Amino acid sequence: MSRENINRLVELIRSDPDLQRRVGQINRSTLQSTAHELSRLSLELGCPFTAEEFLREHYGLRCVGKAC
Repeated sequence: MSRENINRLVELIRSDPDLQRRVGQINRSTLQSTAHELSRLSLELGCPFTAEEFLREHYGLRCVGKAC
């Protein structure tokens, strides 16, 4: 389900200029912080996924310890 929800979020962002602006304002200081912010947005928009799911699906990464 997470892959479908991630893809759904991407489609929502692509089709909505307001969402594009919101995503543009996300703090991108670390990959983990970006994943957390996208996770929060996905929950708000009804297509939830975790930061770990996002990192695993898009980067093949797993969170370590409290980094995620």
